Amino acid sequence: MTKWRAYLVSVLVMLGCTGNRNSPIALLDYFRSQATIEAVRAQIQQHNGRLEIIEDDKSDRKDAPPYRFTRARVEDFVSSGQHGTLLLEFFNDRLFATRFYPWQLPAYLERLSAAGIHLSQAHPTTHSAGASIELLQNYQGKWYVRWADPSVMKRLQDWIARYS
Repeated sequence: MTKWRAYLVSVLVMLGCTGNRNSPIALLDYFRSQATIEAVRAQIQQHNGRLEIIEDDKSDRKDAPPYRFTRARVEDFVSSGQHGTLLLEFFNDRLFATRFYPWQLPAYLERLSAAGIHLSQAHPTTHSAGASIELLQNYQGKWYVRWADPSVMKRLQDWIARYS
């Protein structure tokens, strides 16, 4: 019985060391997942930026959990010394993804590579400290880098799959 108890304790310790799935994770620059819209707005204002809400979709259904998807934009945002447009995505008022459209993609990818984040068309996805980081192209053919919190993204996708 002592062996089983020691085994159980070691398994519980290992599981406990993996961290809380609901803990905020680092996204682009100084942003952390699960931050509120107002907290993100304050961060951007500290860097002389302006947050503009460009999409705000809310469900008023009584037979489903709360749903609110908000997308915001910051023009002329600077990340790793590169200018571009930043989109921020929120689910139920919590940040879960950032999309940065650098004006000079090759220079931006070089800066990321120097910081240990290696993205290319051949290798468009990587992970860092829990965040999923991807090099993607939008429907207009514009390239961007998305940082996302997979656990919050999954909650959004699960809500859509179940209630839409």
